[in-house]
Amino acid sequence: MRPEDAPGAEPIGSPTPADWELFRSWADREGWRVPAPELVLYRNQLADSALVLRGGDAAPIGFVTVCRHQRHAWIGNLIVAPDRRGEGHGRRLFRYALSALSALGVDTH
Repeated sequence: MRPEDAPGAEPIGSPTPADWELFRSWADREGWRVPAPELVLYRNQLADSALVLRGGDAAPIGFVTVCRHQRHAWIGNLIVAPDRRGEGHGRRLFRYALSALSALGVDTH
């Protein structure tokens, strides 16, 4: 069993439209420049390439996006709620993204 699948672990799934507004506010707070066309892609054509980690109250704790091209990929937009940093959520999202990419045949080494 992967650590991210352990009983009691917060679920990782697809972001909702409302979640993207929260992502945007966290990104703005960090000074990130996230172009609107990129967000449109992750809300539409690349929706299966965006993940959100939810807390026990179902509120987003963190986000990660991946972009795959054949056997290669990159992980981007990894962000955790400012008040939840230092708890291992970013590490969990990163490992989950690596695991998902590996399952798709991407060389993750």
